[in-house]
Amino acid sequence: MVELTSENWDSVVGDNPLVMVDFWAPWCGPCKSFRPIFDQMSQRHRDIVFGTVNIDEQKDLAARFGVQAIPTLKLISDQTVRGSRTGAMPAPELDLLIRKFREVAASPLVPRRS
Repeated sequence: MVELTSENWDSVVGDNPLVMVDFWAPWCGPCKSFRPIFDQMSQRHRDIVFGTVNIDEQKDLAARFGVQAIPTLKLISDQTVRGSRTGAMPAPELDLLIRKFREVAASPLVPRRS
């Protein structure tokens, strides 16, 4: 898992095709309960970079991505946000979200013409 900041955001997101970002804060109860699940999934899905953004320390990133509630997940592939989800979730639900994220990431943004 990678702690994302304004300084390393472009390199981490630019160098990895699949990135899942958890926007959180240390005072947030749901964030604290979700963290072990997010950690568990980072171990299970090693093809995805799991990053965290502390919104208290990285206000510019929270604003840039329109984070208004936490925890918020941003699903990024090829430097493009492909999905977003707000709220803590149980492991099976996060696992399903990750599988759907892979499907969306594999499809082109613009349909190809024959």
